[in-house]
Amino acid sequence: MAFPDELLLAIFDQVEDVKSLQSAVITCRKFHDLGCGAFLRNIVWRDPSTALANLPFWERNPDKCRYPRSVSLENLVGKECPADLPEVFDRIRSFSRLEHLRLDEGVMTTAIYHVLRHLPNLMHLTFNNNLFYQAPPLFPFSTSFPSPLIHVASTLPVPVTILSIYNPMVSDKELDTPCLLSFLPNLHTVLTPHDAVFVPDHLAAQLGSVTLASAQFSEDLEECLQFLDNALRRSPLLQHLCLTSRFSSPTTFSSRAPGPPLPAPNLVTFSGPFAAALRIAIAQPLALAHFAITEECIPSTEDALFLLDRLRAVPLVRIALLLAHWDDEVVLRVAEALPCCEAVEVVYLKGGPSEAFLTALGAHHLPRLAALRVVRIYPGWDVEDDDLDAAGDHHVEWGQRNPQLRRVKLRRGMAWGRASERGAWDVYAGD
Repeated sequence: MAFPDELLLAIFDQVEDVKSLQSAVITCRKFHDLGCGAFLRNIVWRDPSTALANLPFWERNPDKCRYPRSVSLENLVGKECPADLPEVFDRIRSFSRLEHLRLDEGVMTTAIYHVLRHLPNLMHLTFNNNLFYQAPPLFPFSTSFPSPLIHVASTLPVPVTILSIYNPMVSDKELDTPCLLSFLPNLHTVLTPHDAVFVPDHLAAQLGSVTLASAQFSEDLEECLQFLDNALRRSPLLQHLCLTSRFSSPTTFSSRAPGPPLPAPNLVTFSGPFAAALRIAIAQPLALAHFAITEECIPSTEDALFLLDRLRAVPLVRIALLLAHWDDEVVLRVAEALPCCEAVEVVYLKGGPSEAFLTALGAHHLPRLAALRVVRIYPGWDVEDDDLDAAGDHHVEWGQRNPQLRRVKLRRGMAWGRASERGAWDVYAGD
């Protein structure tokens, strides 16, 4: 017996708050095959055929079109969007409250932008493994590259503030990002592993967040620093910057030749390789609160101390360091130079702290950090940490002398946490 989709949805309509639903057992796969979450908030169509099969439901229930908040249309291999699936994209256009649209593996033509502009609440746009065609010569705005003068017709802008582009394939060997981004005048955040994504100057000037993951940085350090310089120069409002690469070992870059300081007056969060992090530290952005070196490790103790001394004037709330070699002095300098820190993380690739040092650290140095709530000191991926089993009691000692301390991690994959000053410590897996 086949149940209509409406009957299955009626079951969920009986629940006033979806969070109060503990469990539901439906002895058929019909609702699952609809590709929708409870209350139709999130829609995932694994392939075009699934999307086409769902169209009759939406035709019978046009009032439900106000429910979807996110749509993911996957496996569009060889499909030209929206020309090859006009019914599906017409339906997507009817989702008036849609906030996130993800399109995977399709061929994106300029007509897709005319679909996007009919979604007034669309905030996040994600492209994954898509082919982007160049704009035709008669497109109604300038696509000069890299000129900042890109004019957008008043009827075309899309209200997207977050753009994610993963593994883009491009026609004519160049991603026509001026064409793409000219439709997104409100863009605030860019996330992409593709360092060829070009943001025109007039949009770069308003960006508040950039995440760039590029394997190229691991081959060319100057390329990384050049991107950093350009990002800060072209985006004076930038608050969050994340540069990820494939660095996993010390490089020849030294703090003795750090380069000139860079203006970053509004930067709040930075994550990236050591060379770029040092350039940021020398600039001493007074708004910086979160600082992490998570890719290229700091090659020497001298470099680590130089970096920390540059950060003395910065009111950091969180710092994360990746050390090539363990050195007690680095952790002691953190406690001395950064008294406002609430979270300290130190990962080391060689060596490790002694039992005596961990005892002294909790007794004499961590109490200097009056706001400290999180401490993570543990070995990296190539270090054996079985010898740290005996360090399991340090969290108790540290907690007695640092009542505000809530989380402690001294080895990979395991940590201790407590809910309050007098609460019991519990072991949990993870961070």
